Amino acid sequence: MRDLADYLCVTPPSATSLTAGLVNSKFLKRNFDKADRRTVRLTITAIGQKTMKKEFERISDQMKKVLLCLDQKEQKQLISIYKKVLNSLINLNKQKKTYEKIF
Repeated sequence: MRDLADYLCVTPPSATSLTAGLVNSKFLKRNFDKADRRTVRLTITAIGQKTMKKEFERISDQMKKVLLCLDQKEQKQLISIYKKVLNSLINLNKQKKTYEKIF
């Protein structure tokens, strides 16, 4: 749970609560490590995969509708902005990993 909490930038109890809801909804399954019972791996279930695919398609359709209001020049500008933001996030992540290796 600590790894998941760190990844989501939430507290471990929040990650546990979120995970419990997804497990109860049968979107995720907990798998316990045979060698170390303290280690728990989460896997997405078939129901979870189906739901996730359906939601990604819905969001994609909505984004297409929203972006159609932009002309071609505005779409290119938006792509350029997204690329800058993405590169900035990648660089921040690299810096974080370098910092973590030092300490």
